[in-house]
Amino acid sequence: MLNCEKTGKKCGDHELRNSPECKAGSGGRPSGARGQNTWPLLGRWLRPLSWVMVPYTVVNIMVVVGESFIPILCRQGLFWGVPFAVAYGLLLIKLTAADSRYRVAGICTIISGVGNIWTAELVVSPDTARWAYLFTILTSVVTLLGLHRECYAHAEALTEVDRGLSARWRKLWGWCVGIFAVTPGIIVLFWTVPFLGLLTGVIICIGGIVVSILRLVYLWRTAKRFRKPPFDTE
Repeated sequence: MLNCEKTGKKCGDHELRNSPECKAGSGGRPSGARGQNTWPLLGRWLRPLSWVMVPYTVVNIMVVVGESFIPILCRQGLFWGVPFAVAYGLLLIKLTAADSRYRVAGICTIISGVGNIWTAELVVSPDTARWAYLFTILTSVVTLLGLHRECYAHAEALTEVDRGLSARWRKLWGWCVGIFAVTPGIIVLFWTVPFLGLLTGVIICIGGIVVSILRLVYLWRTAKRFRKPPFDTE
């Protein structure tokens, strides 16, 4: 529970934190020292992070569609995704002072971006195909870890600012896990019952695109939420 800086009352519930007198005292922000100290940092780096996320989302969609239907599109997406993954990861690391999970997310993003293109190169040769499958599993684990750290870091930053958006970040992580979890089953289904495998692949492809777009939208909304000074009540 946090105390309103003006009234001294507990601000743990949504209604009280959003009451006029509480907002007048705290500017609609958490009154704890951590919230005050991290607000400028989040406001500074979340905006460029959201800019990088736009082209990064495009290449991610290229990979999602390419994996299911157009292999060459997937390779192009993986190739162009490397510089955006590195830039995105470095910007996440810049947010470490706000939450240590951003550092892990940034490192994982860079590793997965570089690792994916390396895996794509290994698949080309039959002699290294077995290593490609191993690296695919490893990069998938790293990608999931990075997504988990990022989603929950954003959610934590928004806990006392916008609980609805905070909850959406946590739900987004659940969607990511679901998509990753069913992918191996789709591969098996495609080889046993091609039609059902193809149909399920289309559904998962659409789900992957939706998740990528939602991630972009949520990040833009998060950046916008921290763009105004914490004392701005308008």
